[in-house]
Amino acid sequence: MTDEEFALANSKMKKVSRTREYKGVDKGAFSVFVCPYCGLRLHAPSSNNRLFCSTGRIRPESPCAGVSIDKTLAEETLLELVRKQAEVMIDAEVKLKRRQAESETEIKQKNKERDRLRRIIAGYGQQQISLYEKYKSGELSKDVYLERKAEIKKAQSDAEEQVAEIDKDTEVSEAFTDGAPELPVKGYIDISKYDKRIMASLIEKAEVFEGDVLQVTWKHQDEYEKLLKLTS
Repeated sequence: MTDEEFALANSKMKKVSRTREYKGVDKGAFSVFVCPYCGLRLHAPSSNNRLFCSTGRIRPESPCAGVSIDKTLAEETLLELVRKQAEVMIDAEVKLKRRQAESETEIKQKNKERDRLRRIIAGYGQQQISLYEKYKSGELSKDVYLERKAEIKKAQSDAEEQVAEIDKDTEVSEAFTDGAPELPVKGYIDISKYDKRIMASLIEKAEVFEGDVLQVTWKHQDEYEKLLKLTS
């Protein structure tokens, strides 16, 4: 084929776009059930109430072929998990508020004690200056001066360690005063009807394994763990 013939044939070919568009489809309503092996979302044909991975139908030798679960069972399981998660988070929030009240009182007490210790530390500094002046004027011998200086240094060091310990305790207590994060799941403690949109807003994915086993990855998982850590 000559260059001219190739150019002519190429010009007659239709350009095909490979970009898939889901016009009119609400992406927030997609199923959260996915295959743990290939990552595809599971489907349930109208003639069958079981969710399955389409990859397993195409490649029966793959582990995807074993991914299947009763749709009603899967949805009821997620509903129960959402209700339980909401209950746990609400309970944790109540505990956090109680800890916050306790922490605010502790912080006030620790701040007073820290201020008292800092005044004492400042006084030790003045005592060392006064002690040195007495030593320079000959009022104190070198041995007495060094002995008293060591005593003051020890007392000052002990006070500084107490301040450091208070600072550490206060930092921990202040962690409880930030308040609980806003967690949407708390609003669904009484949810009774499965809704794809709600599930997609709360759950990143629900992987289906053989034996009707579900492994859920929550959205806002970091916030859940933070709240539970604060109240553990």
